[in-house]
Amino acid sequence: MIGNVSSLQGKTGFQRSTGYAASKFSPQGFDTSLRIQLTESGMDALFGSPGPISIKMNFRKFDANGVIL
Repeated sequence: MIGNVSSLQGKTGFQRSTGYAASKFSPQGFDTSLRIQLTESGMDALFGSPGPISIKMNFRKFDANGVIL
């Protein structure tokens, strides 16, 4: 078993988190492809997507110029 952990944003995007969401969608696609590729090997891949946590990133968002929104 191969385990990967990402974020809830790997399943759905949230407002003002475009870049972060994009970075979390890619590991989920990787894991899905890996699971298919491993089908005949006896191995499997598991992907975990924890829910929201309380960190500063959740309260401050930046625009393309680095200005806090």
